[in-house]
Amino acid sequence: MKKGLVVFFLVCLIAILSCTDSDHIPLPGEINFNPLLGNAYQFFQGYGNIKDMHSNTQPVVFFIDKDKYPITPGSNVEIQLNIDHPGGKIYNKAFVSTIDASNPWKEVSLPGTQDSEGFIDNSAQATAILTPAEYDLSTDGKEIHYALGYSCFKHNNVYRCGCRDASDFACNKFRIHTFEICDNTFHDVSSCSCSPTCEACTGTITQENDCGESKQIACNLPAAVTCTAPEECVNDICQTTCTLGEQKCADDKMSLLECDGTSFIYKKDCIFNFGFEVGSCSEVDENNNPISPPDCFNT
Repeated sequence: MKKGLVVFFLVCLIAILSCTDSDHIPLPGEINFNPLLGNAYQFFQGYGNIKDMHSNTQPVVFFIDKDKYPITPGSNVEIQLNIDHPGGKIYNKAFVSTIDASNPWKEVSLPGTQDSEGFIDNSAQATAILTPAEYDLSTDGKEIHYALGYSCFKHNNVYRCGCRDASDFACNKFRIHTFEICDNTFHDVSSCSCSPTCEACTGTITQENDCGESKQIACNLPAAVTCTAPEECVNDICQTTCTLGEQKCADDKMSLLECDGTSFIYKKDCIFNFGFEVGSCSEVDENNNPISPPDCFNT
């Protein structure tokens, strides 16, 4: 009789303990307050997978809207956090890493109806905002950050929360996501050059930003100019090459031009004697003798 009572008592005790374990949701472990930015492999070892590793299908239950956040430096960064674990329990706080030594993990409250231990059923979403003081793109234009969330699901009558892999039965780890903040300002990485033909350049310039993006833009050069002989294109300007000090009449025979070493420029007006012209760029005196260069007066 006593033996039967003992067995009955043990069965009841096991049942009670089993029920207690099945209803207990372990709180997350402590956050490593050294974010180890840029050392993702080492950092991930202490945190749980974003998937439910004890599920046969292993669905992703913790995700963010983007893995890369291209921004203009000095602006806020908004990260959409989403924990969707149907039938599971979601801890009411998430965290995002910062460069602030006094607050390396920025706390984000997840909205929803909470139980006595601070858990929300099924799913929760929130927006985490990092200010310019909480990230730094000054070194190489980009920076790795992390987001932490915590969710649990009952497998074999025991809540499993943030397991690192399928063999991890201790679990109770924050699930971890990595994301990058980067400078989306484009800058030239090539140049546009044209041969000296005074024609518009139709080439393109390559531009890149620190987010790994590139684009091609049209060269921004003057429009095409057609040079008329005897002018030639020199340094993208139509001009007649000549010898310094060389003189000639203008085409209209009304002024004297002189070479400044690159092109003929106006020097002075010409006097016409009796209106006679000899050759293409000479005037004649009263005896009809050629004057070359023309007899001109200063104006």
